[in-house]
Amino acid sequence: MQALAYPTVSAIITAYNSADYIGDALESVHRQTMRPTEIIVVDDGSTDRTQATIRDLGADIRYFYQDNRGEASARNRGIALAVGEAIAFLDADDAWPPNRLATLSARLTEGRPYSIVCGRARAFEKEPWIEALSPGPRRPEAFLMSFGCALIRREVFRVIGHVDVTMQHGVDLDWFLRCREHKVPIVTIDDIVLLYRRHRQNMTRDFAAGREGLMRTLKQSLDRRRKANTVVESLPSWENLGRTN
Repeated sequence: MQALAYPTVSAIITAYNSADYIGDALESVHRQTMRPTEIIVVDDGSTDRTQATIRDLGADIRYFYQDNRGEASARNRGIALAVGEAIAFLDADDAWPPNRLATLSARLTEGRPYSIVCGRARAFEKEPWIEALSPGPRRPEAFLMSFGCALIRREVFRVIGHVDVTMQHGVDLDWFLRCREHKVPIVTIDDIVLLYRRHRQNMTRDFAAGREGLMRTLKQSLDRRRKANTVVESLPSWENLGRTN
């Protein structure tokens, strides 16, 4: 049987004042059983030691600095710079399990030709990220329709367009709903593919703004579907790992 040809993968890390965490993020990428073709870090205007920290962590890192324009802009810059056939995003305060890229790449290439594969996330808080590789009572798990949980063929961005830089909340969901509207083939798996770090600076801590962003995102999707005279499908589940128990 002929071995499957996995896509080349660009790992894109977006960072803003992430000196305390980005070392863990990069270590988790370097520990991947299937190494990415390239590691891109887009620094969205950090004023702490993020840049100096990155410079000390590996010559294989492509580092790019830009004025502070928001995470969506940083993601778009990373996409424009990427050369891989698939894109894997990682926020600078999160981490990947070691088999993350291998697991998602295998599903992306086997059987039906999927364009996006999404897995599950496990939250952790104060313990080292390595400890979060194991499940635990204070490490809730959920499926998130988010960039951090996905491996995406780069060609999808040419069809769907880039991330909406006018949005502060609901950015990921907005892009994935646009994919559904265009019937992009997406598959979900039960594997943990993201270790999500909960801390005081998480954007998901702002529950009121998150709800407002969610409502705006859903309304925009409904308006687009009505304009296109399409049938509204059931919306994907969306769980907020930032919510504390």
